[in-house]
Amino acid sequence: MNRQSNRTHHHRGVPSSHQLPHLVKLVSHLTLGGIIAGAIALMAEPLRAQDINLSPKFTPDPLTYSGTTTTKFDCNKAPESLSPSHSVKVSSYFGLLRLQIESSQPVSVRIAGPDTNYCKDGSKLVLSGEWIKGDYRIWVGTPQGTPVNYKLLWSETR
Repeated sequence: MNRQSNRTHHHRGVPSSHQLPHLVKLVSHLTLGGIIAGAIALMAEPLRAQDINLSPKFTPDPLTYSGTTTTKFDCNKAPESLSPSHSVKVSSYFGLLRLQIESSQPVSVRIAGPDTNYCKDGSKLVLSGEWIKGDYRIWVGTPQGTPVNYKLLWSETR
C-alpha cells in the first residue's frame, strides 16, 4: 500500500520552516558558549608580552603603544618572576631615545635591559637618554593589581 504523507520532504541538510527557529536558538547558544569558553581560556593563559622593535629614524615619531596593566607590583617589589608587559628590541645605538609613559592613574614601570635597571611610580613618567643595542623588558603594573590603561610613547626628539 502506497500512502501519501502530508509532510513535505526536504533535501537532506536543509531545515524545514518549523525547524529554523530552533536552529537559530541552538546556533546562538553555541556562539555565546564559544565566546564565553574563549574568554575563560584567555583569562587562564598568561598574557604574552607585546613585542616592540626600534630602529633609528622610526616613523611615526612618536611611536605609540597602548596597554592595560595586568601585573600587581610596585618599585619596592620587583616583578622579576612575572612576564613583562612589553619586550623591546633596540636594533642599534640611539644617541637620544625618549620613552614617555602616560596613564590616568599612577602606575609602576620597571625597565630592565643591557645597561639599565629602572623603576619608577607615577602617572606621567619620562626616561630619556642613550639606549644601547639590545633587548629590554618593560613591566607596567599597579600596587593593587587593578587594571589601568596606559600609553608608551617612543620618540627620537626631545
